[in-house]
Amino acid sequence: MGMSFFALSLVGTIALFPPPTEESPPWGKRIVGAAFAMVCVLGMIAVFFPAECSKAIGHGRVKSSATGSLEERNSEACVSHLAGIRLVHGHHPPCHRFRAHEFRLYEKSFCAGCIGLLAGAFCVFIGAALYFFVGCTIGQSAYPLFIVPGILGVLVPLLQFHMINVQHTAVRLVINSFFVLGTFLILVGLDLLLNSFILDLLVILFSLLWLYTKISLSNWDHERICSLCGASCDLRTQ
Repeated sequence: MGMSFFALSLVGTIALFPPPTEESPPWGKRIVGAAFAMVCVLGMIAVFFPAECSKAIGHGRVKSSATGSLEERNSEACVSHLAGIRLVHGHHPPCHRFRAHEFRLYEKSFCAGCIGLLAGAFCVFIGAALYFFVGCTIGQSAYPLFIVPGILGVLVPLLQFHMINVQHTAVRLVINSFFVLGTFLILVGLDLLLNSFILDLLVILFSLLWLYTKISLSNWDHERICSLCGASCDLRTQ
């Protein structure tokens, strides 16, 4: 959290007091666009494998002492198969305390946060293609219109676990969508302001830090909900 807030503060400071930077080379925008688009694609893929991705970055899984992992205990309505690969769309415990975390559509369960990130990443992928590759022009003086909502777009999702008790599925979906959009707005805003290849890459690294922080907070929130539950349930975090 501290590192993520420091990164956001640094972005705000750079926007208020732009440092002298070297102009980005002609090929710089394409490399930045390709790197950011790759992050979006990996994020969209990760939505369908939440447990595997959490395990890959060092987070534990909610386990059952009786029959194994949470995914194995979850309803088959949460699972589909594609080319033999098991895709888990709803990955929270089947408990009323997680009701606001998921929604059902066509008899399948979907994580509001993951679907929000998926929708945001898809929109941002298109935006990155238009800005970095097609060359859609935006007035340089418009950078505050990108940086300010961008910082808020990243800040609010990080604060939702500590200060904002979101109990509505639709709100969770929107907040997570805007989280991805916020990182893109910061990137475009600082690019308009300084046109710095190095700074653009730094923002992409910051976006990975913010995403990791959000995933960490989400896992912490799930563990907290289970730890505060007084019910006798073998789906608690071990």
